[in-house]
Amino acid sequence: MTTALLAIPFLLVLVPLLLVLDPRVASAAWLVIFVAVPHWVGLKIGAYLPPVTLAAIIFAPSILRRRIVPARTDAVLAGLFVLATVVFWFGQGSQSMWAEMLLQWLPAYVFGRAMADVPGTDWVARLLCVLFTALALFAVIQYVAGWQPFANLQGPVPAQNQWATVFYRGGAARSSATWGHPIALGGALVAAIPLIWHGKGRIGLRALMTVVVVCGVASTLSRGPILAAGLALVLILFVKADLGAGARVVAGLVTTGLVVGLVPTLLQVSTTSSADIQASTNYRSNIFSSLIPDLHAFGFANNTLVVNGAPYYRGSASIDDTFLYIAANYGWVIAVGVLFVFGPPLVRVARRRASTLDLILIAELPVLGTVALITQFGPLIWFLLGMAVTVRARERAPTVAFDGGGGLAFTS
Repeated sequence: MTTALLAIPFLLVLVPLLLVLDPRVASAAWLVIFVAVPHWVGLKIGAYLPPVTLAAIIFAPSILRRRIVPARTDAVLAGLFVLATVVFWFGQGSQSMWAEMLLQWLPAYVFGRAMADVPGTDWVARLLCVLFTALALFAVIQYVAGWQPFANLQGPVPAQNQWATVFYRGGAARSSATWGHPIALGGALVAAIPLIWHGKGRIGLRALMTVVVVCGVASTLSRGPILAAGLALVLILFVKADLGAGARVVAGLVTTGLVVGLVPTLLQVSTTSSADIQASTNYRSNIFSSLIPDLHAFGFANNTLVVNGAPYYRGSASIDDTFLYIAANYGWVIAVGVLFVFGPPLVRVARRRASTLDLILIAELPVLGTVALITQFGPLIWFLLGMAVTVRARERAPTVAFDGGGGLAFTS
């Protein structure tokens, strides 16, 4: 609390200055903080505010300057949030998860809606490509060198310091960089793969960035992100309609090279860590088989104990599946509603009419099936969804004036 009080005078001076900040400067600063600052070094002011939320509060006046054109998905998500709030109000929903919805997921979604307009989807895509490639390079160095620079980094909120933990598989330390968990890092890097092949650019540079990013995903030794990275490459090769012939050939060669180069190593790691992988598989299987019968339409699942606002299902605080995690804490109706949001992108992918953001959201499904919306990964998914909604709203209302940053929309 002392730290928070000391920060107040600083913010009172800083916020008025930021009101005149260019949206691109504010957006760049927010995205850099999003990607590069560890999740667990935030502040607790009633509820936990991670760095991405604190930065959103600071930069909101500069980023949210223009009116956001409403879309149907906004209404669906607003309805789900109201339902979740009612469930929480009656004491049947997770306090910690409701705080995440309000303070992390909602701001990220709104920023995605706004930033796809100004500074524009192409501009955001280029910046994210640079940031995620740098993050992937850091992850590769972290894995190869066995370097864990954040292992001893302690934030001001002790409960959040669990994300400084180093995770191992087969005796090797898995990379997590600033994202607190290997799966969260892997999920973030998967999003970069379709972004790299969006729009126009030097094919050689794209190929190099793809190699770095996929190697970064591999350094997490996480099955969900590795599968998602493969799915992202397949979607680029066979679904992305606006990819030129030359770029498609190069992307195919890069994919083949990555398979040949990485699969033997990953299989070797899988063999040496078979007991660990089997235990993880059994845990997820047991949770799934026991949780489904315990679910209610609304509210906590049966066999849930709430301790200090945090729910424990059958003694476990972790449910490694985004949609089951939501269902266990707020009921299957809300979980199905969130899953429904992924329906239109899936249909567009099947029809080969998907935008780059649609490809990302579908590629992330294997990750969402193996982890909850932890650390920055949760806000990232909602940020990308927000951008996708703005792009689709732009296509449906072409007469609306959008400042796309001078580039192409995220269409394919």
